[in-house]
Amino acid sequence: MIGRRPVIVGLALASVVGWASAGPASPSSAALFAASSVATTSFVADALDPPTALVGVGGAGVTLAWTPTVDLYATGYEVLRGAASGGPYAPVGSTLAAITVFAETPPPADYWYVVRSTYAGWSSADSGEAAVSVLSGPTDPASCGMQAAQAGGDGNGFESASGTACGDDGVFAADVDSGTNTNTGCGNSGKDKHRFWNFGLGVPASVTSIDGIEVAADAHVSVASGVTRLCAQLSWNGGSNWTAARQVNLAASETTLVLGGPLDRWGRSWTPAQLGNANFRVRLISVANNTTRTFYLDDVRVRAYFTR
Repeated sequence: MIGRRPVIVGLALASVVGWASAGPASPSSAALFAASSVATTSFVADALDPPTALVGVGGAGVTLAWTPTVDLYATGYEVLRGAASGGPYAPVGSTLAAITVFAETPPPADYWYVVRSTYAGWSSADSGEAAVSVLSGPTDPASCGMQAAQAGGDGNGFESASGTACGDDGVFAADVDSGTNTNTGCGNSGKDKHRFWNFGLGVPASVTSIDGIEVAADAHVSVASGVTRLCAQLSWNGGSNWTAARQVNLAASETTLVLGGPLDRWGRSWTPAQLGNANFRVRLISVANNTTRTFYLDDVRVRAYFTR
């Protein structure tokens, strides 16, 4: 409940009733006496006061701080966030009474926060409002929604269970006996290639800078001796053009491979639209110096880092 605590009025009544003898000569007569006292205590209504001086700092995330409520019986604070000044607000966290700071990392946007004092089932009115802008951050890691083999090598990419590469299901797509030669270059035409897209990254249109792109996959190879690596390229125009490749070595057991990163733009500048489903593509290339190697792949995913 929010608002004023109730008035509590206490009434204490103590009474003693007894019979006393009128005297030793008249044992059959008695006099009734009564002793009583009445005490009344009133508890004055008290409004649970909110904290004051709420301030917020934005950037990659949100940090809030406030001055404690003057009510020492308060047991904690509730933090609420809104998408517009004046609310509506929704709870996003809480702290104990001794803690007057709060931090979170919501998606990049403008936010408005208030804080309430709490006691038992009661909450104070809202504190003053703090406006905070989250300017940067990564998207959530997004798995591919579509995939297809591309020309190169023996022409069938990850030909076995290829659809399982789009999702963390523990089932591996396989590129069996990969490639048609022993060349170890990512750009060699004898290497098997596979495209992935429809990641649904959802980069806001208001983003002013794409700071980095990270590609991750769970992968391994049948035999890790010699050269066994996975190469990755990105396209910004539906596969018409591709960036220079990033590469990582594979092991014989499942490993999460990461290519690119928070500050790696893959050699070019990006716009939010180029990271949309219509334009963005990932191409993975299996590279080995032995054509009997089988590559295994699960859950190809992408994360974009950006600044608003």
